[in-house]
Amino acid sequence: MTRQMKEIIGHQKAVTELTGSILTRRVAHAYLLAGPPGVGKETVALAFARALLCPESRGGDSCGTCFSCRRVDEGVHPDLAVTRPDGASIKIDQIRLLQRETQSGPQTGPWSVRVIVDAETMTSEAANSILKTLEEPAPGMVFLLLTAGPQKILPTVLSRCQQVFLQPLTEDELIQGLARHSLPEAEDLPLALAGGSLSRALAMAGGEGLAERDRIIDLAGRLTGSVSFAALELAGLLAGAAPQGKTRPAADRKQAVAQLDLLMLWYRDIMLQRECPGGEHIVNRDRADRVQAMAGFYTTGRILEMITHIEQAKGALAAGANIRLTIESLFLRLGLGAGGHRAEEVF
Repeated sequence: MTRQMKEIIGHQKAVTELTGSILTRRVAHAYLLAGPPGVGKETVALAFARALLCPESRGGDSCGTCFSCRRVDEGVHPDLAVTRPDGASIKIDQIRLLQRETQSGPQTGPWSVRVIVDAETMTSEAANSILKTLEEPAPGMVFLLLTAGPQKILPTVLSRCQQVFLQPLTEDELIQGLARHSLPEAEDLPLALAGGSLSRALAMAGGEGLAERDRIIDLAGRLTGSVSFAALELAGLLAGAAPQGKTRPAADRKQAVAQLDLLMLWYRDIMLQRECPGGEHIVNRDRADRVQAMAGFYTTGRILEMITHIEQAKGALAAGANIRLTIESLFLRLGLGAGGHRAEEVF
């Protein structure tokens, strides 16, 4: 269910800015909500949209109970639509459809809202097309572009949006979010693994995220000192394969980047264990024994190289590179130079 602006955890600067625009009647025709994956961009966007569309709005926020608010919650409000990537990108046909739907302006009130999720995935044709709409929007139209990579969006599109930046949530805010969902706060839950993302923290609290983390740790252990064919086999376990003739959806790309984030945190912990023994600085505190065991198999310089390789792979994925080939290339690089040790010698 869509939340009220006042119910949003964290992001107080963004909430104040958006509610203030409603109160002062200075709503921009386009906003860019930028922030890391899973930080709550869509939650904020939908709460703002509901506040704009609510005829009983008070204090720049929705009432949460009127017919308009209920239609937003049910996803059937005629003046609210969400565009998401079709496969790996948002295509020109999707933007053309959005343009046709917005030509006549709002249907039920003074505002009509269009949310574009993962706006950085727009093809060049789609981006150029939306630019024309942003230059001459129909009266009452508000566009909310959500992105984890504002640097990948056309500068001309950025210049026509009021930019709102969302920061990662603090650990206290993550704990507050877990409590709201009636999930017990696990004392040993490494919330730093969530990267400021409540959705990732919820997955970890439910066991899914930690299971994925443990799978990544296991792959990293098996990767240590592996020969080429073994590295490729391990890459296949992580990357998987797209159905024949199908484009990998944007969700797969996000998942791959999230997996690489976990892998990078793992190597970061190994490096810190080498440089600052004791374990107080590591993220994966509940796996401190394995961190310590791995620390003896790498030099600090080699770990820094590996982290650089992972960052490069993340950048390639964000730029649209083939997921499988990118992971295979990365694992070939990571499997070399672990002090001559083979994977079966590590654990």
